[in-house]
Amino acid sequence: MKNSFLLLFILITASSLSGIENEYVNKDVLFSFRYPENYRFYENIVNYPPNTGSYVIDVYVRKIDDFKPNNPYGPVNIKKSILNLYKSLNSGEINNEIFTGVKPEVIQIDKINAFTFFKFTRGYADDVIFSRTMIFFNNGYYIGISLYADSFKKKIIRKMPQYFVDANSDYPGWKFDREFNGSIEENPVFVNFIRALENKNGSLEAQEWYESFNKIVKSIRFTEIKEYKTAVKFYKPAIDAAQFFESPGLNGKLIRSLARSEKLELVETGKADAIEGKNGFWISVKTEDGEKGWAFDGHLEEIK
Repeated sequence: MKNSFLLLFILITASSLSGIENEYVNKDVLFSFRYPENYRFYENIVNYPPNTGSYVIDVYVRKIDDFKPNNPYGPVNIKKSILNLYKSLNSGEINNEIFTGVKPEVIQIDKINAFTFFKFTRGYADDVIFSRTMIFFNNGYYIGISLYADSFKKKIIRKMPQYFVDANSDYPGWKFDREFNGSIEENPVFVNFIRALENKNGSLEAQEWYESFNKIVKSIRFTEIKEYKTAVKFYKPAIDAAQFFESPGLNGKLIRSLARSEKLELVETGKADAIEGKNGFWISVKTEDGEKGWAFDGHLEEIK
């Protein structure tokens, strides 16, 4: 019996020293990764509790085909931007239109390219956040993995006051270089903060956040790598004499009117528009004869 208790004690002690980990497995995306057991984990949650008392891992998984073109927060075509990011990552570059972050770079995990960046603010100096994010694609899915240290924000700020103003107050902010003319994400204060972490000169809380993200990235495993194949969509006119243009918009040159019997293959989705009170998008389509042009999808219906 004593030997059994001794063995149990040794196992518990070894587990504590090595760090107990959980494993996240997604059979649809065909990948997995490991993360510390005491971290809070959320999947596809828009708003998690802000002060969890722990580091937070947020995983967002979505089929590429489920993204919609419309964006309630601005004019960017979300679906098109996601596809552009996917294509650019495949070539080892970043064509990013929707994500803003510090030190964006492409890293390779197995044979898949991923896009990583830091996020330290939502746009103004006294809104301090600490997040690291990685985005990649597999098997037709978009995957975003973020690690947040917001629960330790006060400790990080007070232990690294050289990067902040009013570090000991309730409303600290980043110590921006006011003479710097670049974008907010490129401000030297962020560059110097990251350099401190790279050189292991950060606070204990900041270093754990920084290094844990690196460990999560290294733990990622793919059971299979599959490229995304665009789902082909077809449309037909929903009104008589739907118009077919050379370019998107009513100001474009009219090619002709479409017959209701015509089958149109979707090539790409363009800009949003509203015609006669109907909201929609201009889409590039191809007829069965190979003729290409633009039509307003508010005047079309998808062929299921």
